[in-house]
Amino acid sequence: LFNIARVLNLKGREIDFFESLVHFNDATTTQEREYYLDRMQKAEPKHEGVRLQRNQYEYFSKWYHSVVRELVTQLKFDGDYKILAKVVDPAITPKQARESVELLLKLELIRKNEKTGRYEYSDPYITTRDTVVAVAVNKYQRETMDLALNAHQVEERELRDFSTLTIGVSRKGYERIRNELKNFRAHISRIVAEDNPADRVYQINYQLFPLSKIRKPAKG
Repeated sequence: LFNIARVLNLKGREIDFFESLVHFNDATTTQEREYYLDRMQKAEPKHEGVRLQRNQYEYFSKWYHSVVRELVTQLKFDGDYKILAKVVDPAITPKQARESVELLLKLELIRKNEKTGRYEYSDPYITTRDTVVAVAVNKYQRETMDLALNAHQVEERELRDFSTLTIGVSRKGYERIRNELKNFRAHISRIVAEDNPADRVYQINYQLFPLSKIRKPAKG
C-alpha cells in the first residue's frame, strides 16, 4: 500500500484516504465498510468527484433528512424550525431540522419558489447506484427498521399496517417474488405521484430475507 502511495506521490491526508479506500474495498462486513467510509470522509482530497459522493452519503446518513424533504414540500414552511422539528415523529431538534433543510438545499433536492415562497421538489424521485453511497443506504435502512419497531410499539393499529409471511420457495420462485416487489414499488410510486396534496409522511419497508440454508437435494 505504501509503495503504491509513494509511486503515486501521495502525501499526508491523501495517504490516509488511499489506505482507507483499500480497507473499504477489502471489508467483509457492513460495520467495517461504515468505519472505513467514515475515515475516507474525514481524509478526502479536495476535489469535486469525491465531494459529490460525500454529499450523497450525508443525505442517507440520517433517517430524518428524507422526512424533512417531504414535510417542507407539504407544509407552509416559513422557517420556523421549532415547529418543523416537532412535526417529525420521533421528534428531532430545531438545530437538526435547520441543518437538514440546509443540506437539502445544498444538494438541490429541494428549492424555494421565489414567487410563492414555498419549498418544492427539484425532482420528486431519488435513486442511488453508487457503491460508496450504498453503504450509507444500508445504514439508513437499518435506522428505518428501528423506526418500524418503535411504530409497532407506540402507534395505534389504525395508523400502521404490519404483516408477516414465512414461505418456502425455489430460487426461481424467489426471483419472481423480487420482480413482483419491484413492480409493486413502481405502482406505489405512481399512487404517490397522483396523490395531492399529501397530509402526512409515511415509511414503507420491504423485507425479503432467508431464514434457512439451502438444502442439497437427497441422492438417489
